[in-house]
Amino acid sequence: MMTRRRPDLDFRLLGHAIQHTRMFEALLTKRFPPKADFNFDKAIWSVFDSFLDVFINAQEKTLNEFLEGCANKIRSGNTTEVPSRECSTHAVPFSSSADMFLLLKKVITECSKLSSEPDALLKDVVGVVRVCLRNYAHGCLTAFLPTAHGQQSSSSTANLFNLIREDTSVLRLTPDQQFLTCCILATADWCAETTLQLQEKLAQRLPGVDLSQEMETFYGITNQALAVLVQDLEGACDAALQAIAKVTWSAVDGVGDESPFIGAIRSHLRGTVPRLRDLLSDRRKYFAHLCLKLATQLAHKFVGALFRCKPISTHGAEQLLLDTHSLKSFLLQMPSLDSAIAAKPPTAYVNGVSAAMNKAEMILKVVMSNVETPEDFVEHYSTLLPESNTSELQKVLDMHGMKKVEQTAILQAYRLKFGAAADATPAVPVGMGNSLSATQALNAVVSMAADGLAETTSMKRLEKLVKRNF
Repeated sequence: MMTRRRPDLDFRLLGHAIQHTRMFEALLTKRFPPKADFNFDKAIWSVFDSFLDVFINAQEKTLNEFLEGCANKIRSGNTTEVPSRECSTHAVPFSSSADMFLLLKKVITECSKLSSEPDALLKDVVGVVRVCLRNYAHGCLTAFLPTAHGQQSSSSTANLFNLIREDTSVLRLTPDQQFLTCCILATADWCAETTLQLQEKLAQRLPGVDLSQEMETFYGITNQALAVLVQDLEGACDAALQAIAKVTWSAVDGVGDESPFIGAIRSHLRGTVPRLRDLLSDRRKYFAHLCLKLATQLAHKFVGALFRCKPISTHGAEQLLLDTHSLKSFLLQMPSLDSAIAAKPPTAYVNGVSAAMNKAEMILKVVMSNVETPEDFVEHYSTLLPESNTSELQKVLDMHGMKKVEQTAILQAYRLKFGAAADATPAVPVGMGNSLSATQALNAVVSMAADGLAETTSMKRLEKLVKRNF
């Protein structure tokens, strides 16, 4: 009969029938204890196992409706789902993240009561869990992050991000948008941690359960959120960096205080970085990674701006060297800007920033050096910039203002000294890349945390609730 009416089967009705069947079998087993020739335990219950796809389909529908509701709440700015900047001093995970894991916990618990072989049904449920986690990651988190082009990945979320544009197409975020981006980061981080806990619980019943791809997805979103914040910060510094090449450095005949463009960079970052530090106060490891990525990418852009300054007089190079030192000192202090607690920056951060800015200093020292013979110049250049190549050397020679004949002799001497390695691509310091993979970002974050940046979690009560009795 059940086979004939399979399309009409309802999950609730099926569950009700299974519950009463189990009660009936329990009474029979109590009245007639199992013997060699008969055993009433699961004698009828097992018949329902082949129809439990009804349960799986029902849970998929419930979870999809839940995720759609979450996305609609985020899209509409519902205060029960989207945290308010006015009501919170730091970024907090979306409430739906905890609701999702509680719902998944309920599904896992119910599957243990329905099947006579619960572990067999659990395998199917794990597939549902994977799909739910991925759909939440993409539909409720990634979809609401601005993209690199200043648009959102979901056109229906235009009301959430009204991006501010100045003279360029660089992405700019308002304080509310920065807050929401940090909340998405916090949500993804919390989901990744809780997914690991869920995997450990499931592995107790199903050895070999692997949710690493889902964790990688969530950590990837934290990396995307950091990239959005970094792009916003460095984009606001572009005007100051572009101003460097507009100065006639060949006409500079003395060294004074730091140049105005350094003050402009300092002013912008001083007004924004402390706010992000407060927003990420519960996830300081990510703030440390944000600072490292921002500082090294700014250093990379600064070096690019220096290459566009040509020619440069000796006094001009000295002024730029002073500016470079000022920028380096500021970037090293950036993680603790305007902080009531003077904390020493992590060693990984200091090393990353120093490596990035040292290149700018070495370039300017080469520009300031006197040219005697091509061989002496190449020796001096390779000592200061051992990981360079002919392309960079050409740019430095242009900055130096050398004649083409002199440049040709030096380039030939450089190629003679290094051979094929002369045209190799220079190594990129840590943090200078345009993007990191989720795994690289996670490794960088973990190294920051291990270097003295302890993290606190604002959802301990919810974590305990979610972890309990999966």
